[in-house]
Amino acid sequence: MTSKFRAKCLLKMSGKKVSKSAFYAWCARPGQVLTADVLSLYRQAKTLFKASRDSLGSRELSKKLNETGYEISRYRTIKLMKKLKLKVKQRIAYKVTTKRKKVSDHYEAYF
Repeated sequence: MTSKFRAKCLLKMSGKKVSKSAFYAWCARPGQVLTADVLSLYRQAKTLFKASRDSLGSRELSKKLNETGYEISRYRTIKLMKKLKLKVKQRIAYKVTTKRKKVSDHYEAYF
């Protein structure tokens, strides 16, 4: 399979409009090598986030990481959360367990 054909197939499959020159520039770019420190930061952030049941935001996650020994700002934590795809799930504070009677049924009893 030629590289031109492969590039066209990939561009069609992705559904995004990318120029051929941008694609080939992306292919020629070297991959990023993660250091051991960065990798351990990523692992620690994921474990803290999962331990909180996906409820730690950027402020609390940066506080927890600072407590564990990593010096990280809130804005770097925001970038980290985007890179690791960590999204906060808002928990429901109050869950309705009983059904209330409809207002119309209540008034029909009087008439």
